[in-house]
Amino acid sequence: GQSLLAVAEGRQLSLWDIARAPTCVNRVNVGLETLLCVAGNSNAIALSGTERTVYLLDNRKLRPVGSLRGALKYEVSWLELSRSSNACVSGSGFDSEISVASWATGGAKPAAGVHFRGDAR
Repeated sequence: GQSLLAVAEGRQLSLWDIARAPTCVNRVNVGLETLLCVAGNSNAIALSGTERTVYLLDNRKLRPVGSLRGALKYEVSWLELSRSSNACVSGSGFDSEISVASWATGGAKPAAGVHFRGDAR
């Protein structure tokens, strides 16, 4: 299998093959503003940043399968994809606000009733 490293570079996601000499194997433009965080699992990649939109990409096709606009009040600084559900993403911002969303299979928007936001203070 491949050993890939996903890196947020401006508004691009760069994928690097670290098994060979570090080689960039793909770059994908995502969003309109600077990406600050990337999270991935075996089937999906989640990205977000200053735009406050969380993007969910399919690992194999590197195409967006969903997005959540205004996920947090401020920039998203941390993301995590669930290991048990490929479409469940949690994120946090610089002000400790927390957001969790889950996408239905094939859904471009989070499933109704699953998205919530909370303040950790």
